[in-house]
Amino acid sequence: MCTQGASTSSPSSSSTRRWKYDVFLNFRGVDTRNSFTDHLYAALKQKGILTFKYDKKIERGKAIAREILEAIEGSRFAIVVLSKHYAASTWCLDELVKIIGYSKEMGTTVLPVFYDVDPSDVWKQRGTFAVAFAEHEVRFMENMEKIDIWRAALREAANLSGWLVQDGHVSELIQSIVEHILQNLSSCFSSITDDLVGIDSSVEELINSYLDLGKNVCIIGICGMGGSGKTTLARVVYEKFRNYFEGSSFIANVREYPEKLDLLHLQQQLLADILEERNIDIRNVYYGVDIIKRRLCHKKVLIVLDDVNKLDQLENLAGEHGWFGLGSLIIITTRDEHLLVHHGVHKICKPNALNSDDALKLFCLKAFKNEQPRKGYMQLSQDVVCYANGHPLTLVSLGSFLFGRTMDVWQSALDRFKKIPKREIFDILKVSFDGLEEMWKDIFLDIACFFRGKMKDQVIEILETCGFDARIGIQVLMDKSLLTIENDTLQMHDLLQEMGMEIVRRESREEPGKRSRLWLRKDLFHVFMNNTATKAIQAIVLDLFGGDEEYRPIESYSEVFSKMCNLRLLIIDNVHIPNGLNHLSYKLRLLEWRGYSSKCLPSKFQSKELVELKLRFSKIEYLWRGVKYLDKLKLIDLEHSISLIRTPDFTGVPRLEKLCLRGCINLVEIHPSIGQLSKLTVLNLKFCQSLINLPNSMDSLRSLEILILLGCSKLANLPENLGKIESLKELDLTGAAIREVPSSISFLICRGCEKQFFKSRLDSVFCVHSLKYLALSTNNLIFALPASISQLPKLEALDLGNCIQLHSLPDLPSNVRYINAKGCSSLEPSPALLSMSNLLQPSISFFNCCKLVEYNEGSDGLAFAMLKRYLQGLIYPKTGLYETSTRRKDRSRAAFQIIIPGLDVPQWLTHQRIGYSISIELPPNWCNSRWMGFSLCALFRINCYGYSSERYSLKGHVKALGDMPHHTFKVIGETSFEVVIGETSFDYSVCHLWLLYWSRDDLLGTHWYDLECSRINVVFDSNSPSVEVIKCAVRLIYEQDVKEFSQTIAQGSSCVITSEDSDFVHEFENSAVVKATKIVRTYDDNNEAERSASWGFPGETERAMDKTKDEEKESKSEQFRWSKPMQCLLIEILANDATKGNKPSNTFMPGSLALAAQTISEKFGVECRPNHVENCLLTIESIWSTITQLRNRKNTFGWNDNLKMITCEKKVYDEEVMAHPDHEQYLNKKIEMFDKMALIFCKDMAKWSFAKSFCDIDSKKMIVDLDFNGIDIDFKKASKGKQVCSSNADLSGVSSHRKRSCSYQDSYCDKFSKQLRKVELAIKKLKKDQLDVNELYEEVMKIEGFDEVMLASAFDHLVDNEKAAKAFMVKNARLRTLWLECFFNKNGNCGN
Repeated sequence: MCTQGASTSSPSSSSTRRWKYDVFLNFRGVDTRNSFTDHLYAALKQKGILTFKYDKKIERGKAIAREILEAIEGSRFAIVVLSKHYAASTWCLDELVKIIGYSKEMGTTVLPVFYDVDPSDVWKQRGTFAVAFAEHEVRFMENMEKIDIWRAALREAANLSGWLVQDGHVSELIQSIVEHILQNLSSCFSSITDDLVGIDSSVEELINSYLDLGKNVCIIGICGMGGSGKTTLARVVYEKFRNYFEGSSFIANVREYPEKLDLLHLQQQLLADILEERNIDIRNVYYGVDIIKRRLCHKKVLIVLDDVNKLDQLENLAGEHGWFGLGSLIIITTRDEHLLVHHGVHKICKPNALNSDDALKLFCLKAFKNEQPRKGYMQLSQDVVCYANGHPLTLVSLGSFLFGRTMDVWQSALDRFKKIPKREIFDILKVSFDGLEEMWKDIFLDIACFFRGKMKDQVIEILETCGFDARIGIQVLMDKSLLTIENDTLQMHDLLQEMGMEIVRRESREEPGKRSRLWLRKDLFHVFMNNTATKAIQAIVLDLFGGDEEYRPIESYSEVFSKMCNLRLLIIDNVHIPNGLNHLSYKLRLLEWRGYSSKCLPSKFQSKELVELKLRFSKIEYLWRGVKYLDKLKLIDLEHSISLIRTPDFTGVPRLEKLCLRGCINLVEIHPSIGQLSKLTVLNLKFCQSLINLPNSMDSLRSLEILILLGCSKLANLPENLGKIESLKELDLTGAAIREVPSSISFLICRGCEKQFFKSRLDSVFCVHSLKYLALSTNNLIFALPASISQLPKLEALDLGNCIQLHSLPDLPSNVRYINAKGCSSLEPSPALLSMSNLLQPSISFFNCCKLVEYNEGSDGLAFAMLKRYLQGLIYPKTGLYETSTRRKDRSRAAFQIIIPGLDVPQWLTHQRIGYSISIELPPNWCNSRWMGFSLCALFRINCYGYSSERYSLKGHVKALGDMPHHTFKVIGETSFEVVIGETSFDYSVCHLWLLYWSRDDLLGTHWYDLECSRINVVFDSNSPSVEVIKCAVRLIYEQDVKEFSQTIAQGSSCVITSEDSDFVHEFENSAVVKATKIVRTYDDNNEAERSASWGFPGETERAMDKTKDEEKESKSEQFRWSKPMQCLLIEILANDATKGNKPSNTFMPGSLALAAQTISEKFGVECRPNHVENCLLTIESIWSTITQLRNRKNTFGWNDNLKMITCEKKVYDEEVMAHPDHEQYLNKKIEMFDKMALIFCKDMAKWSFAKSFCDIDSKKMIVDLDFNGIDIDFKKASKGKQVCSSNADLSGVSSHRKRSCSYQDSYCDKFSKQLRKVELAIKKLKKDQLDVNELYEEVMKIEGFDEVMLASAFDHLVDNEKAAKAFMVKNARLRTLWLECFFNKNGNCGN
């Protein structure tokens, strides 16, 4: 056992000096050489701990050998084994004196082991130690000072923490000593990390990934481009942690062993390193695999396979997890990510590029042997760092090269390296390129020379035009760490691009005309001026922004093109080459000439292989005369060619698929031959302002899918037969003068319609029964959509974005899935909005529809009301609101999402947290047959103001984590989803809710929930820092949850009679009895972890899902079931009463309880009695009592008043939950409705029907019991937070103690108290029933939109009709206005 812990000495010098040994063993040979010390030495040696143990026989009286003194001086640790006869050896005592001395001078750590001796005997030198010193005092009578030094050294050693060896458990104690040494060796590990910078975070990430898998075998891949630090990272981990394993092996440069015989050698090396056997006979690789399996399957090993490039290398060296013992770590470094994916590694780590500070530090260590540049070299050093762009190999190589050189040499060298990479760096990087197939090499060189930073899809289109398999090629380059995708653009490291360009330059260092690719204008100018073009040139791409515009004019050298017979790609900008197209190669596949200056293509232009022709911003007036045969041409793009008057004859281009004439503002004629283009899919005539008619032959375009007529302001009619094109999917008529829409369109865009033809076009739109997508956004003339839209059976998507005059929506077809109503600022709540929850898979955006916040059902808003109805539709075939017969049969795969302004996430979502992420632990048996899925929610805002065209993206990521065989706490399923918001007005003060429901199958697939998933992580992020996620929430949804609020749903849109004349108005916004107070919470200063405390009834928490229907039925017959909305409403009512003073003497009057019961009954369609309210309050009171007790423990718990949260540290939390599991729900979680409960319960000692009257103050046992159905309450159950039953059967067995208490009541006081309360109730009812005429007059006359005379007539009518007046007073402002409109329409503008 360890006496105190682990001893350490002064580290002043130990952190910097070099040590010869790890451990020095100081022991008495006679006592322990062949027992404890021998076993300890063997254990240290097995772990690779370099240990000095002197085994030679020591002659009595001899001085300590020189080698021992050197060993003591050169050892980091000294283990002193203090045994019974230790002090009898003067040699041991002299060694101990030296050890103690070096611990103070050199930093040696002393670790004493008390072997079968008591530490106090050593310190006090009793027993055998006393006998030994008695002999020494006789022997060294003349040198007593020496004895005093020995005694002092022993006392100091005995005072250090160490290990006490008693009977048994010696092997465990030795293991403890070895682990302690290993731990301290790792903490002061430095030899391998000398001059290494910025590697600690990568090491930590890798080791954490290993530790996350517990005792299972872990295989980790390290992937990256050459020279990025893969091998260094693996070497650091290997050297730092190999002593923790039973065996280890580092096999370097596996790439250099490609043959089978080479693999045999690597297998031998692996086994020899781990088993420490040098003569292992392996006949072939298959036999080697078998030996590795058999010999290593029970060993915990660390293996590094460095620079692997073939799968068979892995299959023969580390093929499967089962080859190695539990806890083993296998690290593979490679440049090929796909190889790691194929092998099934647990994690792929990629070394991070060094930041500028770390890069400068690393460079300076090599260039100056210091962490900072020398004076005058700072700017040059920063230039080198910028050139290296965080690449470690480049920094080290250039630093070593520039060491000791002058500043002018530095500048010259840097200029050269920017033109020609240093050979060492180039060769390392080129290894990956050399391993590519020829086509992948061509794709890499094209991207490096021409397309870095370009959009991925655009480059793929160009490369496929050139005949390359671009999609798989780009993926291969990504796997080989030669290419990355960032924001859909192709990117690569600066050094990789430079390597690619250098490969091309090396094709001919002096003559650009002999290279395969030209990308600089000066090189092209050189080729034209010197007539040096050759057939080697395959591609020319001159960027307008290439930075060498001085070479722009190239005149009279067009014949040079004729020598480029293999030219396949020509992209040039604003270069004038007269007659240049006369001599282009027949192999040319893509021609893009921006700003082409001729009026037409030359007659000799005959590139038979041409696939794409792009002449944007050209001066062309007509493309060609007559017919030009270009059989393979698929695309013509003449965008913004403002001189173009008419299109050419298309007879010779039968394979044309896309024709873009966008911005050709003077185009007046389209050749009738366009009707022959049977393969044409896209025709873009956007902003062709002069175009009046389209050819009638267009009805033959049987493949046409997209026709864009946006901005064709003079185009009034479409060809009569255009509707016969069955393939036409998208038609954009925005800004065109067309009044009628073809009946076969499936995709129609009509944004910003003109007033003169708005109505006729809109009427025709809603007769197009084939419509699947309809965009009517930014139409200020739309106030409401016609009801006929419900007759569009195929409509799936409706875009109404920024229709700022739109007030309401009608019922929509059931097939609609996507509704975009962002920016519809006038949109108001209506029953049709709730009916959207009947859609199959609704995805709805009400972004910036701020009036929808006014809707309030159960205090959780419109979004949650829609979700509730949607979920109910998944279970029941029919509800009071809508039919679900058209819903998909597989209800588990339905999905729902909505974005809407909101104040807070719905309280129904039980797991809530401030911030952008939340993690929940799943309960046992969570994934049963009644589990439906998850509901997720994010409360967010966009911190900008005013209109913006920027597109903001909000993404959600869900990961399922769990225990699996060999995969402890591993990601077993994940999914991501995204919503994009843009091109609208923003207000940073408005928060929005993104509420989603994911079914059990849709969320993460059909396989993950069958596994042992134990935790769900949800993270929301964005593409912009302007998007702030304030709060997020999640809940598991079961069928039982949906059933619980089904009654609430049925009441949500009830029809209420509001006048004696049977005028019906749908009460939609709020309850007529009570309005929940809106609380705007400020989160800016409270960005800390939070989840809502689930303080509801025990029956409200998640019940066991295996409860039978018979049990449920029996339960309902016995007790009144409170739902969470009922509970919240009760607290709202009583808190409101308290603020109005209706709580005298800290007691609620019976009238308050009766009113609350009546309100709940009306609101939720249930039979709630006052005794039910009493029972509920008893339960809530016990909760409040617990909260109060916890808050009063101020020495243990804190209180966050902003969040209404009881706070505590993790240790306190764990201890409290262990002692009181039911307290877990109140700690570090927001306590919902805390302020409301405080109004109800604060300073109360007695309440409701058990409140003490003035006549029973002297008797604590006197309880006045109102005669509400003769029901009594069990206080013991209520105080424990249990559901209290309201039936007479359950309450018949009241305790005898309660009865005895009641018997002490004075009958007179009892009767007086009852009568007093009855009088009070009658007075309150009388006061409640009276109509305040003055208040009625004020409320009527302040309503806007009507003149004074009209309002006065309405007031007179209400005074004469008291019942109608009372109904009027409980309405909200909007319903009052609706009632007045109905009243005036019926009675005329003058009323009565």
